[in-house]
Amino acid sequence: MQHSSFKLAFLSPAFIGGAVPKREDQNGPLAELRAPSILGQLRSWHRLLGKQASEARIFGSVAGDSRTAAGFSVRVLDPPEQVKAATTPKSIGLDRSYFLYAQEMDNGANYRAALPEGATFSLILINRRLSPADWDQLLSTATAFAWLGTLGNRSRRGFGALTIREINGKPTSLPDPASLLPPETACAFPENFKPRDTFASFATEAGNWLRDARTSLKDSGKRKSDYFGSIAEKGTSRLASPILLRPWRKDGKFHLLLVGPKHLLSEISRPHYPEDHPPTEPESDDPVAALLAPPFEFSSITKYKAQVQEWQNSGRPDLVTRFVALTQEPKYGGLRQQAWYPPSI
Repeated sequence: MQHSSFKLAFLSPAFIGGAVPKREDQNGPLAELRAPSILGQLRSWHRLLGKQASEARIFGSVAGDSRTAAGFSVRVLDPPEQVKAATTPKSIGLDRSYFLYAQEMDNGANYRAALPEGATFSLILINRRLSPADWDQLLSTATAFAWLGTLGNRSRRGFGALTIREINGKPTSLPDPASLLPPETACAFPENFKPRDTFASFATEAGNWLRDARTSLKDSGKRKSDYFGSIAEKGTSRLASPILLRPWRKDGKFHLLLVGPKHLLSEISRPHYPEDHPPTEPESDDPVAALLAPPFEFSSITKYKAQVQEWQNSGRPDLVTRFVALTQEPKYGGLRQQAWYPPSI
């Protein structure tokens, strides 16, 4: 019977609940990897990739009178061992994490068990009755999910991120993530995020980046929930983040990768310039102009803050004065509202 295998690994801890939601001998659900969790994600990624026309044939359907079973099966071989103990931020090297804020509420009552970073398993797809064309579509969906997908709680905030080690027993090279996505979906690596050596340091800095990006969106009059979702509050429903933040490991470093609707990413990450309209190069002898080189990004406020403080501490009030003078334009309104912004001189 036709089949394909993927050897996968977790780049980050995965808060994946098991079949039993909660047992009396533990604080929360077991962390375990199960085939139904992966099957649901494969179907979601199939839709995200714009392949709805073949969804019923591949994944089955219960709609109307045309009820059909899925045309393939999913098997998980050599899964990571179940984890019973709750995974706290400190147990994975984090003193505190903006990404795990919800779990830290109520004195840790919301802590969950997580499969560890680096855990591996094999995903086997078995063709039951798919045509060659539908089988190829399923494999392309599985490849996109295995490179870009995540599993479990906090999966849109970097946890449960997957990567591929082998396909059908052969090592595979890191692809361009944009090549795995449809035209209306984009990915971006924020230029103001410095790659990190460990996931723990990545999670800390990515959390800082997200906090600054949310603040900047609010200061510029935009609804941050349109970009990064929101929690359920009185009179409102929880909104999942339209933009996925996840680690992307390249050359031994953890990079921050954003995946989401193209029109949203274009507003929070630096755009690419066509060859005939390159960005304006700042004067080499003007450090303030170099710092504010176009385009202005609200997500870079942390960078501006650090540099201005360095100028203040090193006795360069002239650079601070020039910084204030150059940021009086309307587009810098959100920057001027920051608590650390120096007073006009």
